[in-house]
Amino acid sequence: MPGQHGKSEANKAGLERSTFTLSKNGQPIPIRWFGERRHAKQRAKIEQAALPLTETIKLLAKYERVIYLATDNTPKYCCLFNVIVAFAWQPSTSDLEQLRDACDSAAQILFDVTDGSMSFNSFIIGGPELLDCADIQIFPSNRLYPRAWVNGLHIELKYQPIRIGRGYWRKSQRAADPWDKELSVKVLVHEWLHYAGGLKDAYVEQEDHQDQQYALPHASAATQTLMANLEETELVQHPEWEALAANSIFDWLDIVAEQHPVGPAPSEHPTPIFDLVGSATAHRRLTSEALLRWDTAGLSGQIDPDHCWAFVVIGDLSNPTQLIAQGSFENLLHKYRIIDVRDGDGLLLVGHAPDDPGTPKVVYATVAIQHGSILARDRQWLDVTPNPQSIPLVAVAIGHQQISAPYDLSVHIAHPQRDQWQATLFPLGAAQGTGIGNSPTSVDLLDGHVLLYSGVGRQQVAIANYSIGGSPGAAYPGGPNPVPAGSSDGNAMIFFYDQQATTWYDAPENGQHPASSLRIITTTNILIPNSSIEQGARSYAFALVPNATLTDAIMPYYPTLVLYYDRLAIPSEHTYAIYRRGSNGWIPIPGDQQFEDPERALVAAQINHHTAPGLFAAEPSPEYYCLFLT
Repeated sequence: MPGQHGKSEANKAGLERSTFTLSKNGQPIPIRWFGERRHAKQRAKIEQAALPLTETIKLLAKYERVIYLATDNTPKYCCLFNVIVAFAWQPSTSDLEQLRDACDSAAQILFDVTDGSMSFNSFIIGGPELLDCADIQIFPSNRLYPRAWVNGLHIELKYQPIRIGRGYWRKSQRAADPWDKELSVKVLVHEWLHYAGGLKDAYVEQEDHQDQQYALPHASAATQTLMANLEETELVQHPEWEALAANSIFDWLDIVAEQHPVGPAPSEHPTPIFDLVGSATAHRRLTSEALLRWDTAGLSGQIDPDHCWAFVVIGDLSNPTQLIAQGSFENLLHKYRIIDVRDGDGLLLVGHAPDDPGTPKVVYATVAIQHGSILARDRQWLDVTPNPQSIPLVAVAIGHQQISAPYDLSVHIAHPQRDQWQATLFPLGAAQGTGIGNSPTSVDLLDGHVLLYSGVGRQQVAIANYSIGGSPGAAYPGGPNPVPAGSSDGNAMIFFYDQQATTWYDAPENGQHPASSLRIITTTNILIPNSSIEQGARSYAFALVPNATLTDAIMPYYPTLVLYYDRLAIPSEHTYAIYRRGSNGWIPIPGDQQFEDPERALVAAQINHHTAPGLFAAEPSPEYYCLFLT
C-alpha cells in the first residue's frame, strides 16, 4: 500500500507547498508552489526568457505528484509532467491545433505504457523565446531525426531539449507524418521516456555475419516494449520496469520491478492542459510562411523536386546571417510550405538535376511572396552548383578530448583549392550564423549546418549538416550502445555493443570505460563529387570525426557504421556497398568487412584500422563514406 516510506501521504505525493526564490530581471521573488522544481541549469534559462512573471512561473515545475483512485478504487501515485514546447518560428493556428491533438494522444499513450504511473499535466507552448529553456524544440525541417538526451530533465550536465522537426519523416513515402498521427505520437513518447524516464533504446545487439561481428539494430523488432518497437504500448519486466523502480527520482511512485509485461490499457483518460505563452499567443497564419509551387515558381526543369532540400537564407550568399533548414520536398503535388520566409529573403534548393541523379544541382533566388506563394524575383533562379568534379566535402570536428559544452568546433574542407571556400556555421536554434576561419568557434550544441560559399569565377554554394547523434555522456553505462552517434536525419548511424552493460539506469561515469569520453560527430554532405563508378552514389557522403583517437580498447565493442537506404529506390537485382573515400577517389570497403541486409534496408561495415584509418591515427582525421550500387 502507498505510504510505507515514513512520510505523510500528502508530503510524499508532493501535496504540501514548497518555497524557493525566483530571480527575474535581477529581482529576487519568493515563490510558493506544489510541483517538483526543475534543475538549476534549466531554471536559469527560464528566468532569462523574455516572458512576464505570471508566464514564467508556469514553467518552473517539471512535474506534479498526485494520488488518484484507479478503476479498482485503490489509490495510485502518478507523476504528471509539465512540458515546455518551443517552436523555432511563430506557430500558426493549424500548427497549434495539430500539436494539441498530439499532446492529448501522448498523455494517453504514456499513461498506458507506464500502467497509469505517468502522464502529462500540461504543455506550455511558446515561440523562439523559449528555445533555450524548452523540453521539446520544434524546427521547420521535416528531415530532423528525433533524439532525446537521457535523463536530461533531471541531470544538469545532460540537459539538452528533445529536438524534432515539423513532422516524422517516412522514407518510403517521401513525406513527413504530422505529429498527431499514431506512430508520430509514439515517437514523442519514446523520446520522452529517454529524457524524463531515464530509459535507453533497446534495439542494439551483437550479430555475426560471415564470421565477423557487428553491432546492429534488431533484425526483427523486439516485442512488448516501446523502447524497441514503436508498434507497442508496453514496457518489459526486464530491464525497463527495473530501471524505473531503481531510479531514485521516482521512488515515491512505488513502482514494482516485477511488472507483468502485457496488460490492458488503463480505463482512465488523462487530459493535459494546453497553455500558450509568449509569441504563441498570437496564433494566426502570418506572412512569415508561404507555399512554394513548382510550376508557378519557375522551377520546372531546374531541379528534381523529389530529391531536393530547401533552405531559407537571410542575408547575402557571401555573408549569410541566418539559415533556416526546411528539409526535403514531400511527395505532395510538388508544393511545399516554406516556414519563416519573408519577401526579399533568399531560397536555396540543393539536390540534383531532373532525371539525372548523378548530376548535382544547386539553385538560388531572392524571393517575392504574392498571395501566399513564393516566386523568384524576375523569375530568375541562379545556378550556384559547384564544379561537379570537385565539390567540396565537409567534416565538422570538436576539440581533442572535449566531452562537454562549450565545444571548440572546427570545419575541415576537402577540396584542391580549400582557401577559395568560406564557411559559415549555423548551430541549430541559433539566432545568427558564425563565420569559421582558422580558429575554432565555441558552441554549446553539436547539431547544425555549414554553408560553404565561393565567389571565385562565379558564385558556388554547398551545404552540409552535422550532428553528434545522441547525448554526450548519457549512454554509458546504461545501455548496450555506449556511444550514440549518427547523422541528423538518421540515415547514417554508428553502433557499439557492450555485452557487459547490465544496468539500465544512469550511474556516475568512472572515466575508465573506453567509450565513456568518446564523442563522434557525423557530417552529412548533401552534394558529393562525381565519380567514375558507373552506377554512381546512392546516398549522401557522410564524414566521421571523433574527439579522440580510437584505440584497440574500443574493438571489443564491435564499432559498426550503418548506412540506411530507400528500399523502393532501386530495382531488386541491384545491391548496395559502402565505399570509403581515399586519396584516389572512392574505394569499396572489403567484402568480408561489410554486408547488406535488404530486410532492414541497410549496409553495415566494420570500423577498424583498415576501414577507418583516419579515426585510429594519433591525430584523428575525417573519414568519408558513401553508398554505391553494385
